[in-house]
Amino acid sequence: MAATNGTDVAKLLWSLNGAAREQAILPLLLDPQSYPAWFWNFLPVNFQARDARNVTRNVTMYVSPDFLALGSATDWLRIPLWPATAQAVCDKFGCVLPTTFLADQIWDHSGARGSLSVPPQALPKPSPLMETTPAWVSNQILTQKALADLTPGSALVDGVKKNVVVGPNLNGQKVAIYGGRYPGGSLIQPYSTIHDASYSDYSHGIRLIEDNVTIDGASDKLSRIATDPVLWPLAIGTGRASDGSGGPFALTFPNVGGGTAKFGLGGDGASTDVLGAGSGPAAATTPVTALGGAQEVLPGVRPPPPLAEGERRLLPQYEALSVAGALATAIWYLRKL
Repeated sequence: MAATNGTDVAKLLWSLNGAAREQAILPLLLDPQSYPAWFWNFLPVNFQARDARNVTRNVTMYVSPDFLALGSATDWLRIPLWPATAQAVCDKFGCVLPTTFLADQIWDHSGARGSLSVPPQALPKPSPLMETTPAWVSNQILTQKALADLTPGSALVDGVKKNVVVGPNLNGQKVAIYGGRYPGGSLIQPYSTIHDASYSDYSHGIRLIEDNVTIDGASDKLSRIATDPVLWPLAIGTGRASDGSGGPFALTFPNVGGGTAKFGLGGDGASTDVLGAGSGPAAATTPVTALGGAQEVLPGVRPPPPLAEGERRLLPQYEALSVAGALATAIWYLRKL
């Protein structure tokens, strides 16, 4: 099940929220053809870090050039996700979510050390509209206008979303977020687990990091070194009071206790590595319906009428959707007052 373009993805999800939206989008997320071709052009990030024995190591990891997006090469949409859904994507494609330490390495290596990065475009907050698909679309319009001169996939984009990250002691009840940058490069969102794991809003983004990594030229896996008694600081960092980490932890959600069930992958559960470098972690097998959470459909929000056939371009299409969404969400919000 592949999406034609980002406009179609937005229309599919327009009136959905919560668990209903996560379930509706899961088949697309697990199909590599649903992503823009440039998304799989993972870019190298080279950095140095000291291991637990204070030995400096040279690390090369490969990261998605932008936050997770669905659609075509020219018409695509960044997709916020619950952490359990994001973990299912990682399991499928042999990737991991970033830690705060790895997120900082990505920021340091984003285009011209952040010159291509733009701050998240904000809606009034707090507001239930932050969680809606129309808010995703509005944010995409503003962000892409700021990045209009960038060819997607040609440089490492960061700062436009807050990362969904992995931190210590995540039992499946909370989502951990970190990142987003102001124009000067200062951090917007310190490490936080204030939101439930069944929460996402337009400001959240999913960065995929290939599990395969090289340490001093030797092949290894981030998922392994994160729990290694000597190498763990290369994935987690040391003395990072921001997330309370002071030692190794697993790069999965959840990583302690029973936690919330992961999304199942369906079929035979086989992991697919579209990056061409080995196989990913074992796939989860819990059915998607086990995630829980009531289906939510926002009253007053309906998909816009079909758009004209022919060549579709990103901003005009999303602007048309955004106008319809602004009217629908405004009516819904006024009814809630």
